Amino acid sequence: MTSIGLRHDGCAIVGLNKRVVLWELDDCFDTLAEIEPDLPHNRLNEGCVALDGSFWVGTMPPCFIMTEGMPAAGRWHFRWNLHGD
Repeated sequence: MTSIGLRHDGCAIVGLNKRVVLWELDDCFDTLAEIEPDLPHNRLNEGCVALDGSFWVGTMPPCFIMTEGMPAAGRWHFRWNLHGD
């Protein structure tokens, strides 16, 4: 788990290694987005809840494959409204 944002309805939006999911605080995760399937080594790095209730996450490649000219982080961002609407 890289990040978590709590929703008003008691559920959470969670950033996992390669996907963003809805978690109803049970054993199940419902996938909302698969992250960068064209870049299989990239993973979610961290996330936060913005003032408007949206959930932002960034990605990064693993350190062992970083090369010159490659972005270090923040190549992709996901926005999901935590209010549930």
